[in-house]
Amino acid sequence: MRVRVPMVLGIVMMLAAAALTGLTPATPTTALAAGPAQKGDGKAAWLGSQPDIIVILTDDQRAGTEQAMPFTWSFFRSQGVHYPQAQVPTNLCCPARASFLTGEYAHTTGVWENNGKNGGFKAFRNWQGQTLPANLDDVGYETSLFGKYINRFNRSGGRYTIPKGWDVFHTYDDEKADGGYWTSIAELPEGYTTDVLGNAVVQQIQTADPETPQFIYYSPYAPHAPFDPGPYRHMASREKLLEFREAGGLTEANEAIREKDVQDKPRWIRVLPRLSPRVLRLTADRSSRTLMGVDANVQRIIEAQGQYRDLSNTMVVYLTDNGVAWGDHRLRLKRHPYDQASRIPLLIKYPEGTIGAEPPGTSSTRMVNQLDVTATLAQLGGASPTGEGMSLLGAPRRKLPLEASPSRGGQLIRPGFCGVRTSRFLYLKYTDGTRELYDYREDPYELENVAGSGRYSWRTVRFDSLLDPGCDLAELNAMPARGGSGD
Repeated sequence: MRVRVPMVLGIVMMLAAAALTGLTPATPTTALAAGPAQKGDGKAAWLGSQPDIIVILTDDQRAGTEQAMPFTWSFFRSQGVHYPQAQVPTNLCCPARASFLTGEYAHTTGVWENNGKNGGFKAFRNWQGQTLPANLDDVGYETSLFGKYINRFNRSGGRYTIPKGWDVFHTYDDEKADGGYWTSIAELPEGYTTDVLGNAVVQQIQTADPETPQFIYYSPYAPHAPFDPGPYRHMASREKLLEFREAGGLTEANEAIREKDVQDKPRWIRVLPRLSPRVLRLTADRSSRTLMGVDANVQRIIEAQGQYRDLSNTMVVYLTDNGVAWGDHRLRLKRHPYDQASRIPLLIKYPEGTIGAEPPGTSSTRMVNQLDVTATLAQLGGASPTGEGMSLLGAPRRKLPLEASPSRGGQLIRPGFCGVRTSRFLYLKYTDGTRELYDYREDPYELENVAGSGRYSWRTVRFDSLLDPGCDLAELNAMPARGGSGD
């Protein structure tokens, strides 16, 4: 384990002038400036140390369910910012994780799938030196991974190696599995992995050099199927499970789940059977039980950070890799572009005095994706800009790109697509020529595809121009459809 003398950068600054006058800004106005402030330059020049960064990234978590996690929701609601409009550009484990680590879209990384030529560690391998952890490592951070890294890491030549940019690297140690609830973890004790990894994070916090900034990446397998809650099996009462269902939108009010007429949808939706309400409830409950273990470990990690390091100068991020469907438009799990299915939990506690951050306790209206989080972490850590994201400390987005390669698994046979989401609309253009357009102002549950109809016909042309030019439908169409067991 390397020990470095930290660099004192001006990337994380307190509002010194405001502190001297006893005032704080009512609303954030400017983003953090890059580079250290200079004496006599007339700016707020108090130089804070690089913040510790703790990223908690779960696996396949339904948006909204974070609000039913007792400690997690209480902590971030009082000390952090909630981003309910957060989405994932490519709604699948490996592409999403690759995008978070690099700050790049799938059309740039070439990581479209969990396995095969266009997915997994094979596709990601050449990006390992161009990640957020590698960039933070270069500016003095000690970087630590606890949990899932990237799909097919062990099966594609990564086993027994430590990727560039990581000082501490504890990932799942099984040639046939990318993760699991009882899977062995390199150099750690056997046991329920949510706890094993959480305990290792706490130990890292306790023993790390106090003068070296930390980047800690806690990535448990929960709440991924097969949903094993381990020692937390009885921690969620009946009332708590109902709370999880409601928070995740599994309610009578969610018309997307109760949708009977799907004739407006593409053929790949029309051929799907309606899902059993009992199966959906069972999926939600089993997934939610595993989150009680995550919640307990979030508490341990936050309390350890407060006891052994400086929680006030720590950025804590809670998010997941991809969203999941709970029956929305007859769909389950991931790979889907629709609102509820591709939305993700995102909670952020910023270091005190971060210029441009929304105040603690805020529920933000910003549209955001994982790449934006990566850009923000790089900015706060004083690293070189990482990827295609837009820092959350700057101007807000006006659109969110969406993209996916063709998918084939079980009953799902979906063409590839390029898409864009704005505050009002969702537009999707598929490789087979199909289009979808939904107006959230009039149709919040995406029940009526209005692409090409009446007063919306002109918008199709407009939204074609808003698609990310890097998303190439011809390239997607040439890719083999994948899916199923590797998810």
